[in-house]
Amino acid sequence: ENLIFEAVVGSRLVGANQDNSDYDIVRVEFDSIESLLGRASINLTALHEKRENFDITTYGLRHFMMLACNGNPTALEMISINEGSSQINKETDTWRLIRNNRGIFRTQYASARLIENVLNRLVDALSNAMRSDSGKKLYNVLRYAFFAFAWRMTPDNVFPFSDEQSYMLRRVKDNDGLAFSSDYIQGLLKLMEARDANFPLPQKTVDFEK
Repeated sequence: ENLIFEAVVGSRLVGANQDNSDYDIVRVEFDSIESLLGRASINLTALHEKRENFDITTYGLRHFMMLACNGNPTALEMISINEGSSQINKETDTWRLIRNNRGIFRTQYASARLIENVLNRLVDALSNAMRSDSGKKLYNVLRYAFFAFAWRMTPDNVFPFSDEQSYMLRRVKDNDGLAFSSDYIQGLLKLMEARDANFPLPQKTVDFEK
C-alpha cells in the first residue's frame, strides 16, 4: 500500500460547504521503487481525477515535499490538519512524522511564497471580476488569506475556521463574488504589508531535487 495520507479539504474542511458540495480529496503516496532506484523518472505532477462528486488529487511524496518547502497553500493546508480531524480518511506513521515536524516548513521563504500566492490570486480575481467564475476566484483568495493569517499566528490550530470566517466564505461563494467587501480588501492589504515588512520574497525557488 503506497498511500500515506488522504483527507477532505476545500469547502468541507473550512466549513463553507453546502449539502450538495463536492468532496475535494487530497492524497499523498510513496514514490515508486523504480523512481527511487533511478529506473524511472520521479513524477512531479499531481494526478487529478473526477469521480461523480469527488475531486481527487494525488501527489507523490517528493512532489508534496517540494510544494510544502515552496509555500504551496494546498500542501501547507494538508499538514495543518491536526490528528483526529474528521476530515482525515487515512494517515500513516510516515504522515504523522511529517505533521509532527511541520514547523520545519514555517520558514520566511515559505511564508513569503504563501502570501505571494494569495496576492497573485487576488490580482487574478480582480482582473476577471466580471467573469462567471469570479465568485469562485474570490472565494479561493479569501480562503487562502484566512489560512495564511492562521498559519502565521496560530500554526497548531489553523482548523476549523471561525464561524464568522466560514460564514463569509459561504457568502462570497454563494453570491458569485458580490460580497467582495472593503473590509476584505483592507485585510488583504494588511497581508501585503506584512509580507513586504517581514518576508521579502527571494528570487529563487527551492529546488527539491538538489
